[in-house]
Amino acid sequence: MDTENELLCMKWMDFNDNLRLVFSRLLQDECLVDVTIACDGQFIRAHKVILSASSIFFQDLFQKHSEHHPIIILKDVKIHELRSLMDFVYKGEVNIRSYELQNFMLMARNLGMKGLCLSNTSDESNIDSYPKDEMGKIRSEDDVEALQEDLAHIDVWCANNGMQLNVKKCVVMDVTRARQPCMPRYTDGGTALQYVATQRLLGLHLSRDLLWNHHVDVQRRKAVQTLGFAARNLSGCTQRMKMIVYLSLVKPKLFYGTPEWHPSTKTNTEKMIRVQNRALHFIHGRCIPPPNQQNLLSVPAQLEYINDLLYFKKCLAGVMDYDAMARITPGRVHRGNNPLHPRLQLPSSRTYLGKNIFDYRVVKEWNDMPPALKDCSAAQFPSL
Repeated sequence: MDTENELLCMKWMDFNDNLRLVFSRLLQDECLVDVTIACDGQFIRAHKVILSASSIFFQDLFQKHSEHHPIIILKDVKIHELRSLMDFVYKGEVNIRSYELQNFMLMARNLGMKGLCLSNTSDESNIDSYPKDEMGKIRSEDDVEALQEDLAHIDVWCANNGMQLNVKKCVVMDVTRARQPCMPRYTDGGTALQYVATQRLLGLHLSRDLLWNHHVDVQRRKAVQTLGFAARNLSGCTQRMKMIVYLSLVKPKLFYGTPEWHPSTKTNTEKMIRVQNRALHFIHGRCIPPPNQQNLLSVPAQLEYINDLLYFKKCLAGVMDYDAMARITPGRVHRGNNPLHPRLQLPSSRTYLGKNIFDYRVVKEWNDMPPALKDCSAAQFPSL
């Protein structure tokens, strides 16, 4: 065997620990420094090669400018923030307070720092994954600080994954029934977030009072605009064509997102009915036929039979990924009841909002439905 050409692997077991120790001493003793970084009336001497390896900004700067010992002045940076950044660069980690995290991350993002992550010594977790999306009620200053810390974690997560939030589109909506709600100041990237009373999410307009008045007004306005456009341009078309236009262009806007939302109040329902009445005049002219000849479900029937009951039927059949029976329990079978279909019990609810949610509404509608419709499959269930 030729032992002269054999390759031997020589490994420095404490290489990473030794580099961390040496870098820390170089920074502390200011040995072999070749660059000065100044801010807030003070300065720190550092090393070009180490800064270039840690920051895209410094790497580009030193490649374009080859001065022997340049002096770099950072604007809007505090000296303690710069010291924390130098500790991160030379030691690989740094401990900072949660309320200082946003300013630190903003500075790090502007400098293009590499490999930045947050280490939590209490639970040995990091910020490699997206922060939690569940938050309890805001009852105290500790809850406010916890939510602000989560916002800071989002900023860290975005920086780690090469993303940048558009702060102008980030808002705060406080859902509460308090007469004088607490409105603490939340920031993201150093910018204060604006409070709003309504917010659009996936086409639904959520309100801080959890009512759907604003959403109904928005969708009704969209439906009326589309209906007006159709009436101006399709007045000479047949009734069949006008019905197709209403069912394909106007009605989807009016009922968009149901049964995730419900008009709840009589006023909102009447607004939707008025839109459909205008559509009937568009289709049939001045003389509207009786309801049994309109070939169109009324708004209350649409909300009850198609939106609620059809969705509930699909949930029972496993077509929809929602446990509709989580808060609903089957009742006892009394004399005269169908043993195959016991009456459902209403879930507990003490508020007006709770009595208008889907789980509460659908119980009465399901109990009043004929047994033949309960026995049919989700595909056979009427969906006019």
